[in-house]
Amino acid sequence: MKYFVATIVRDYADEFDTHGIIVTFAESKEEVRTHYALAFEKQYHYGDEVGFGTNEAHEYVDRDDLLRDLNLKEITKVEYTFLKTIFGSVWGITPIN
Repeated sequence: MKYFVATIVRDYADEFDTHGIIVTFAESKEEVRTHYALAFEKQYHYGDEVGFGTNEAHEYVDRDDLLRDLNLKEITKVEYTFLKTIFGSVWGITPIN
């Protein structure tokens, strides 16, 4: 089992960037990408606008567009435990909050 922190950064209507993190474990980076996309697809359809209460929103046109914002870094079990204790599994603004 490997441990990962995934950061999500998206330009939000050219006004500011939104940031989020996911702390998770999986066998590979590809498995994390697949689970992230499936979690999104459970809540939304590609082409839906995903926002958080402003008059702007993100629109993901396909899976590649969604995964473009996902940056993965493998971390140690100690780092995983620390980040999960501090932030929980999901923090900030991600398309799967």
